[in-house]
Amino acid sequence: MKDKNYASFIITNINNKESKRNYKKLENYILNKFEYSEIIILYNKNTNIEKLKNELSPKSDNVLLLNLGENYNEDMNIKAGLEFSKGDIIFVLKDLNLENMEEYLDNLYEQNKRGVDLCSLIFKYNTFKDK
Repeated sequence: MKDKNYASFIITNINNKESKRNYKKLENYILNKFEYSEIIILYNKNTNIEKLKNELSPKSDNVLLLNLGENYNEDMNIKAGLEFSKGDIIFVLKDLNLENMEEYLDNLYEQNKRGVDLCSLIFKYNTFKDK
């Protein structure tokens, strides 16, 4: 049974072949886990949008590709993604190159359902921040 919470997934960086492959894993996870969801992919003006659409070929109807133009930095990414997201729970993923991504997201989600509000940015050197 799928979870009824509306989940938003903000992806701030899809820039290599591995992260594009991992996008498929993430999308399958989302579609199997949540009844209602959205994916927001942030990119800069130098990204070839048609090529990105073709490479990702999303299964979900609720995928937003958001062009940030020149304002492409970590803080602006997160603010823009949060402005456009409408989920009950919001996952911000800076990097899709995670081992055991599904398990990591499940753990974050379970903590959230227990009432813990989390802010988590994922990248190589720092895996967890709590506010």
